[in-house]
Amino acid sequence: MPKRYDGAHLGEGLCGRICKEGGKGALFLRAAQAGPDLPKAFERFRIPFLDWPLYETVPDREALECARLQTEGETAPDYLVFGSASAVRAWFLTQKPEETKTAQGNGREKKKPVYVSMGPSCSAQLAALTKEMFLTALPSSVDGIAACLRKEEEKRIRCRDFVD
Repeated sequence: MPKRYDGAHLGEGLCGRICKEGGKGALFLRAAQAGPDLPKAFERFRIPFLDWPLYETVPDREALECARLQTEGETAPDYLVFGSASAVRAWFLTQKPEETKTAQGNGREKKKPVYVSMGPSCSAQLAALTKEMFLTALPSSVDGIAACLRKEEEKRIRCRDFVD
């Protein structure tokens, strides 16, 4: 099991195992939009591979609109967690440019969720698509997300106590 779930670490882990077990190579069955880190690891180790795109990641616009509606109003979540770079791209596909800035309404700031990315590839995609502050969960795992959110909540509580 890799310590981090991204192409670079997965590639290193797979290459190490292939070398150790005397394997011959790999066939990557992935999305057409997959990042270059996994093949780069195999190139570094000089292990033969085929990178075979099986599908396109095509966002479901209706599902995106429903998700976007969940981030509005009094019951809006505190955090919006992205598990992949393609989820980040899909989310911003439905956003209007003015919505990527801080939302304003009735003379006061609307509650807007904080973006949380699961690892470096999500963070790179968020940085490319928004100027909003975001958090990066490390390690890139459920435990990393939980630790990241816990740390942020502790900061919010300390700030709130300081202001009160």
